[in-house]
This record gives sequence, structure tokens and C-alpha cells, in this order.
Amino acid sequence: MRYDAVNAMLLNEFLKEHCKVAEQEHKLQEQDRSIRQQQVTVEELKEDIRRLTDTVKVEASEIKKVTARLQMVDPAATKVATDSR
Repeated sequence: MRYDAVNAMLLNEFLKEHCKVAEQEHKLQEQDRSIRQQQVTVEELKEDIRRLTDTVKVEASEIKKVTARLQMVDPAATKVATDSR
């Protein structure tokens, strides 16, 4: 056996494994960064949904008010409007 070559072979294998670990650490950092960005996006989307829900509630309330006024003015017109839905 060539004992003088063993150190070089071990060093070579160590360097290969070291490179693999470094690549995995880099990928992990990228994934962490991506997760943080996705979390921010999710929070922004939740806020958008909350705002849209509030807007829909306000609009529904306005529609109810208008419908109530129409019923007072012309009950027959309201009947036609609700039947066409």
C-alpha cells in the first residue's frame, strides 16, 4: 500500500464533502430568504383581503339602503329588480 498517497486521498475526499456542505448551506440560506419573502407576501395578501372584505361589507350595506329606499318609493320596481337576479 502507498501510505504517502493516503493523506492526499483523504484530503481530496474531505474537500469534496466540504464543498457539498457549503453548497447545502448556500441553498438553505436561499430557501430561508425565499420563505421570508413569501411570508411578507402572504401578510400583504391577507391585508388586501381584509380591506376588500371591508369594502364588500360597506357596498352591501349601501345596496341594502338603496333597496330599502326603492321599496318605499316603488315596491313593484324592487320586485322586478330582485326577480332578475
